[in-house]
Amino acid sequence: AMSFASRPTQTRFSLLLLEEQEYYFYDHGVTLRPPSMDGPQYSSVHRREGSVHGRLKVCSHSLVFDPDDEAIPVMRLPLKDVQQIVSIRGRKGAFAVLANSRTEMKENGIDAPYRFLKEPGTYEFTLKYAPVDACVPFIENLHHMASLRDEEFDERLKAMIAVYESKIKFDHSWLDDLSERTIVETRATRITPMIEMPGRLLVTDQRLYFQPYNNVSHEPVQRFRLSDVSIVLRRIYMCEQTALELLFGCAMESGSDEAANSLFVVCETVDKREEVLRALKAHAPYDAWIDSVANRDDYLLDARRRWDAGELDNFGYLMILNRLAGRSFNDLTQYPVFPWVLLNYEDGHCDLASSSAYRDLSKPIGALNADRLETFRERYREMPEPKFMYGTHYSTPGYVLYYLVRDLPSHMLRLQQGRFDAPDRMFFSVEAAWRSVMANSADLKELIPQFYEGDGEFLVNHQGLDMGARQNGQKVGDVELPQWSSTAFQFVRKMREALESEQCTAQIHEWIDLIFGVKQRGERAVEADNLFHPVTYSNAGDVATTRDPVERRGLLAQVREFGQTPLQLFRHEHPGKGKPAAASDTRVEISMPDGDVLLERLPTPPSMHALTPPRTPSSGPLDASPLSSPRRDGDLAGSRSESAASSAAGCLSPAARVPVSAGRPRWRQSLRARASGISLSDDASHIHVSLHDGTIAVLTVEGKLV
Repeated sequence: AMSFASRPTQTRFSLLLLEEQEYYFYDHGVTLRPPSMDGPQYSSVHRREGSVHGRLKVCSHSLVFDPDDEAIPVMRLPLKDVQQIVSIRGRKGAFAVLANSRTEMKENGIDAPYRFLKEPGTYEFTLKYAPVDACVPFIENLHHMASLRDEEFDERLKAMIAVYESKIKFDHSWLDDLSERTIVETRATRITPMIEMPGRLLVTDQRLYFQPYNNVSHEPVQRFRLSDVSIVLRRIYMCEQTALELLFGCAMESGSDEAANSLFVVCETVDKREEVLRALKAHAPYDAWIDSVANRDDYLLDARRRWDAGELDNFGYLMILNRLAGRSFNDLTQYPVFPWVLLNYEDGHCDLASSSAYRDLSKPIGALNADRLETFRERYREMPEPKFMYGTHYSTPGYVLYYLVRDLPSHMLRLQQGRFDAPDRMFFSVEAAWRSVMANSADLKELIPQFYEGDGEFLVNHQGLDMGARQNGQKVGDVELPQWSSTAFQFVRKMREALESEQCTAQIHEWIDLIFGVKQRGERAVEADNLFHPVTYSNAGDVATTRDPVERRGLLAQVREFGQTPLQLFRHEHPGKGKPAAASDTRVEISMPDGDVLLERLPTPPSMHALTPPRTPSSGPLDASPLSSPRRDGDLAGSRSESAASSAAGCLSPAARVPVSAGRPRWRQSLRARASGISLSDDASHIHVSLHDGTIAVLTVEGKLV
């Protein structure tokens, strides 16, 4: 098994300095003799020695030199611009790279726009602790691959990575307690914003470990105690249902950026993800919330009850909806989304008691300006299928980083290929940002949780970043705040007051319909002027069923650029706070195999039942797939197909989980555990549930099929 001879301390190198999807293999301690040492960043010692000490990072698309001296920039040599790689005779461990260009980054440790230099030159590397044969043949192979077509390159690289990773095993000497019992070990990829880090995931009876395949982290193994697990959520990542997110010590309604105390991992298959989930379920604390169909439905129902009763504020309720709809602080394509609430960012006073201060939350951003909306509608009417009203989305990685560039400059530089955006397009003023979303046809962005939670530091240029000057000559620094707030902290507090106000509370359920509910997609979305580009509704099965590598790459690129619509949580309109939901006349008659007949009316209005999408061959767990357009009452009537029967099962699963009587609480869990097949009667009034023991339970539905 391969192991790393040395682990560097924290350096300036980061996977964010690489191209998207670029793979980092390993590094070597080296000295570099660059083409020139004329710059002021080179000291007299460097010139006297004629070389610079550092580490050479071998990556799939480039060679990256990370100097020990922070004054010298990190240098990236793209392999596609390398002419030749040759060993240097007479110098042990030495080889030369003849390159036509280099990219310089992180000079003095500062996040600034990269310098792209088109200067041919020779870079002489000398390996400190390894022979040339330990490095150069591998680099030469990567250099040859750089000239291949994308499809052939991807195939060759995938095979090379598989061989490389097969030599790396989890090092059990890193276990905190050698008596720990291994439950599951598998390959997994840890996800943090814009970074995919492959490695080995190990679950024991006491802890969870993640060991990266590379040494980019200063921690060779990351450890998490299972006793600290508070929440485990199934996740969809890049349209595939293979991910899990673990939160440690976080409440579901918490709005703090939990990237530092969470673990978001992608497994290779759905089955492997479920195996890890079972291990966590068996050994996590008894009070940890573990994602499942029943748990998710119950949690959603309980959250709405708590919110309605005033036990949960608007912010906490929206955070719960975001989490249950697949949104995560670790994934910028599915980042938590919050609404613009206020209209006034210009005046010196903002009266939160006046209804005129608030946005109409029954309309999406694109419908707030009547003239602009008419333009969208006209384009929609003239558009061929597939039609959409908006060509951009309300939440994308670019929009998230637009707000967070002062906190995450390296991420913005990665997104913008080494540059900040033009100063006049950056987030320099709250008022200007609001004017843009009200008038610009290409700007429909909503807000992020940081506008309503925290100290507002994301609005302050605390790193002293040089983000350029606008056309009026003003430099982009701290975000210009409305006159009614003097500090970033005060601004966030005022925004939170607005979110929790009576005026906002009276309307927030209508915004929930647009983002998480019945008006999110389909005909109701069209009626609400809320239909977005089809790629934002990408189904979790799209990538799994796409065999063509070019089409697959294009689909994933669209997801990364346009973002994703949240999973749909509600099929019926969300009731306002303190208002009863529409009454349901649905009654379920359950005929058990032992002859018992149980009649129960649903205790919770069906409009508030969380959706349970039907299982399809390409999908995984029932609760992980986004729904297609909302199904209306009666769509299943008269249907004879298996898909209709399975859809009915999905729709009725919340009813099946209702405790039917004090004497038969076991029914709450028994149907799902014992069912082996489901069929629908001709008149859609009965559902026959075949149980594993060969008997049948019959569900009779009076009124409309839920």
